[in-house]
Amino acid sequence: MFDKTVDIGWASWSRSIHNSHWREVLVDKPEKVLAQKLVQGDVRYCPAFGAFYKNVYAIKMPFNLNLIKRNNKVVLGPHSNINVPDNELESFITIVHQDAQDRTSIQVMLNNTFVSDTPYTIVETLPPILHGCREEIIYLNGRMDCHAWQRPLQFGFQLSKENIDKMNEDDSIILQKGEVVMYVRFITPKDQPVKLYTMDMDDIERMSKYAQRNISLPFMMRRFNFAEVIDRVRYRRPKKFLRNKKYDRGE
Repeated sequence: MFDKTVDIGWASWSRSIHNSHWREVLVDKPEKVLAQKLVQGDVRYCPAFGAFYKNVYAIKMPFNLNLIKRNNKVVLGPHSNINVPDNELESFITIVHQDAQDRTSIQVMLNNTFVSDTPYTIVETLPPILHGCREEIIYLNGRMDCHAWQRPLQFGFQLSKENIDKMNEDDSIILQKGEVVMYVRFITPKDQPVKLYTMDMDDIERMSKYAQRNISLPFMMRRFNFAEVIDRVRYRRPKKFLRNKKYDRGE
């Protein structure tokens, strides 16, 4: 016997829970992708197409972000509508210039955290295919077991040297507030549909203690077998992270 639906808890939080209240106000809850309404033609009636997008949600930018070119490198531009001190900038965006690979890696800290209390529930990130992908960036996607491993998902992408070379100092890459920049897709143990709930602050704070452990762990164990680590921590967690389902209606 298994649940007809799998409940997923969602939160957007910063390194400090107590400094994250603005995210709850400004960050949009991921929206279910109604794939059949975003395409035309007979594909709308294709069972395989419908099955693929059954548990897909869209994630939007909560603020404007402006990337510009200075001294042949990509930096955060002056017109972004986030007012962040330089010493806190890494909590919003990291830009890593990889000269040896001719790539610049950028990670926008959207901090969308998904947790399931159903074992072997997978979350994976995808480009926003149906809303439109940006040609100038290379999307960096991944997947993990969101029952065993609690940690936030970020919007990661790369810019090639070729595309950076094409930019002049008057050009910019602007990620607009409200723009769909990535999808998340849930794969459930018995192919059940999912229901997404916003977690309350008590549940977030409880979960964050495990997420902080998991965020730092990969830096200390790069030579370890990651699958083995996942199996070790799979049940080293509370039975329930999502305790208050009345804080926000599920959808």
